[in-house]
Amino acid sequence: MARRYLDQRLRLSLLRAVDAVEAQGSLLKASVTLGISQPALTKNLQELEDILQLRLFDRHSREVIPTPQGNMFVGAARRILADLHRLEEDLDEYVSLSSGTVAVGVLPVAAAGVLPGLIARLRTSHPNIKIRLQQGRTTDLVPLLASGELDLIVGRLYEPALPDGFKREALWSEPIAIFARSGHPIFSERIRVEFLRHYDLVLPTMGQRVGQEIEHLLARLHLEPTAPLRQALTTSFAKC
Repeated sequence: MARRYLDQRLRLSLLRAVDAVEAQGSLLKASVTLGISQPALTKNLQELEDILQLRLFDRHSREVIPTPQGNMFVGAARRILADLHRLEEDLDEYVSLSSGTVAVGVLPVAAAGVLPGLIARLRTSHPNIKIRLQQGRTTDLVPLLASGELDLIVGRLYEPALPDGFKREALWSEPIAIFARSGHPIFSERIRVEFLRHYDLVLPTMGQRVGQEIEHLLARLHLEPTAPLRQALTTSFAKC
């Protein structure tokens, strides 16, 4: 196979094009994001596919789907763009040792809870530090952390089934509380585990990680409620 000479032929605009198309899933939306016309974007993709000698996307009537080779190239393109972005930030740090940019991924619950206070304290202690936030789900943010586009993620992150090389550090703990109507007999005196056995409990579904945590706690307490009820939670952390 003839050499592609990627180091001589690839342009950053082509990398940005393939990144935008994969992210938007549409040539029209990607062209708007990039600020170019759709025909110009289509021409860039055709040029890139000619250089790589590969088909990167399958075009459908309403969407554009990356091929396996396209997914591989998109990942590489994003790593290159992230490295250049980090290089620019590193160069900025030479202007002032107390300046720089931190790219933080944040899960929904942390975005509304602990993060605002942390950002306020950081800006007070290091006013020249810039913070770049990106909110999303775990499945969206972890790949960005792996590619270097994010420096860290704040939120409910569980240990994976298989090691992924990331270090997880606990910043806070969340207590599990019992809620009941005002005047419920369970609050007539100090709550004891044996009291809970006499009442029905509304619990999260087992498909949610928080539901599994509660199941684990009930098992440790040797608590088997008489008729546990399952209810799908709609809180944002159940999506993480």
